[in-house]
Amino acid sequence: MEKTAKKVTKTPESKPIKPHPVFKSFERFGISFSNHLLCSPFMEHQADRKGKVTPALIRHYVSMIQQGVGAVIVESAYVSQQGRNNLHQLGISEEEHLEGLTQLVKAVKKEGGAIGISLTHAGAKTSEFICGEQPVSPSPCNFGRDFDTSREFDIGDREEIILHFVHAAERAQEVGMDFIEIHGTDQHLLSFPFMRNSKMDSMPMNCSS
Repeated sequence: MEKTAKKVTKTPESKPIKPHPVFKSFERFGISFSNHLLCSPFMEHQADRKGKVTPALIRHYVSMIQQGVGAVIVESAYVSQQGRNNLHQLGISEEEHLEGLTQLVKAVKKEGGAIGISLTHAGAKTSEFICGEQPVSPSPCNFGRDFDTSREFDIGDREEIILHFVHAAERAQEVGMDFIEIHGTDQHLLSFPFMRNSKMDSMPMNCSS
């Protein structure tokens, strides 16, 4: 009985899969990024009561890099005590904050990640209990029962706030941050001009709406 020869079919050689562009490393403004994935800033509120970095905060951002993110933006850090929004918010307003921030930067970079920090001033979105004084904003405002009515700031206040942001940016550079973000949302100070201005509109005192 004749045996029929088996047909041998040739399969085309599989081509190596090209990585998606999002996973390619790149460089911008002298900063090296391992990929295009960036972890945006969330308000983790894991700092201590003095606004200092805690081990939990370091673990959180390091884990983001270990899971494949190329860069992280550290949660909004207050640039002055006056602009503090939460008792466990991260701070960058004082020299005592620098040691912990330096440790955080080193831990993230050790894992191959880039790191930046978001700078913020709460404006009216705080209370005297949290920030130590009556909140300030472009015009008097109250965001509800958890907050105090702010006072309208003057030229001196504005100049002081500008300097707070400048000094915070300098501290960010000092601890080794690759870049900064200026926080202009969440009803904090820098988003306020887009919400209302007492000289331009007649919105009610209660800003929670």
